[in-house]
Amino acid sequence: MSRTIILIPISTGVGLTSVSLGLVHALEQKGSKVGFLKPISQPISGEDTLDRSTTIIRAEQTTEVGEPFMLSEAETLIGQNQTDVLLEKVVERHQKLSKNNEIVIVEGLIPTRKNSYANSINYEMAQALDAEIVLVAAPASDTPAQLKERVEAAASQFGGRNNPNLLGVIINKFNAPVDDSGRTRPDLTEIFDSFQHSNNNNVSEVEHLFAKSPIKLLGCISWKAELIATRAIDVAKHLGASIINEGEIKARRIRGVTFCARNLPNMVDHFKAGSLLVTSADRPEVLVAASLAVMNGIEIGAILLTVVIKLIAQLQNFANKHLKPVCLYSVLKVTLGKPH
Repeated sequence: MSRTIILIPISTGVGLTSVSLGLVHALEQKGSKVGFLKPISQPISGEDTLDRSTTIIRAEQTTEVGEPFMLSEAETLIGQNQTDVLLEKVVERHQKLSKNNEIVIVEGLIPTRKNSYANSINYEMAQALDAEIVLVAAPASDTPAQLKERVEAAASQFGGRNNPNLLGVIINKFNAPVDDSGRTRPDLTEIFDSFQHSNNNNVSEVEHLFAKSPIKLLGCISWKAELIATRAIDVAKHLGASIINEGEIKARRIRGVTFCARNLPNMVDHFKAGSLLVTSADRPEVLVAASLAVMNGIEIGAILLTVVIKLIAQLQNFANKHLKPVCLYSVLKVTLGKPH
C-alpha cells in the first residue's frame, strides 16, 4: 500500500515549491518510487495555468505527475458548496498515482488573502486522502520562540497534538535575508551577511525549543544564497543563446551581471566568481582579462557576447584553451570565419 504525504504551508512565502522538489528528489535518491500531485493548480500569475511545481517536476520526466485542477474550476465548485465533488475528483486522481508509486507527495494550497478557504481545503484533502501532514513554515522576521508559537497555532487547525497523522514541521528559509515586512529579499544578502553573526537565530536553539513542543521539528533548511543563483545553462536557454564554448555550463551559477562597457581598468574589479560578463564580441581584451582571472582561480559564471561578428579561428581556439571551464555564448548567432 502506498504512503501519502501532504505538504501544507502555514503562510505565504515559505518556499513550498523548493521543499516539494527537494522532498521528491530526496526520496527518489533513497530508491523510492515517488508520484507527485498538486491537486489544485496555484500559479503565481493567478491565471489558469499549471503551477511551478507541476511544471518543473513534469519537465524532468522521471516522476509520475498527476493532473491538477485549474484554480477557477476548483473555486467554482467550492463556491457552489460542492467541495465534496471536488474532493472526490482529487481522490480519483490520487488513486491513479498510488497504484504505481510507493509514496505520493501532495502539495497543498498556499493560504493568501484571495483564498481564505485554503487551510480548510488542505485539511479536507488530507483527510480524504488519508495523508500524513507535514507543515511547511519560514521564520520571516520572527524569533525562534515566535516561530514556534506560530507553528503551534497553525497546527491546531489540523488537529494539533491529537492528530496522529500530523508528522511535524519543516522550517525553510532559516536565516534568510528579509525586509521589515518579513519578505525574503535575496538582494539584501550582503547586508544580511554582515549582521548574520550577531543574531541569535541558530538551528540548535530552534531544535531546543521544538523539543518541548507537541509539533515535531522534521527539518530546518538554512538559507544558502548560492542555491537560488541561476545556472549558466538556464540563462542560455532563456535567451536562446548559441553556445561557443560549453565549459561547466550545468554547474556554474550566476550571482551577478557585469556589463563590460567601460575601459578595462575600470572593470577588472567586477570580474568575480559567479559573474555573468556581458560584452561585445569585438572586445577581445575583455576575453583576455577574463582568461587571466580564470588562471588566478576566479570561477566566472559565464560570458555573454552581444554583437554578431565573424569570430576568427584563433579567437575560438583561445576560448577553448584559456576559458575552458567558462561557458561562452552569444545572444545572436555567431559565424566562424578564417583569419584574413
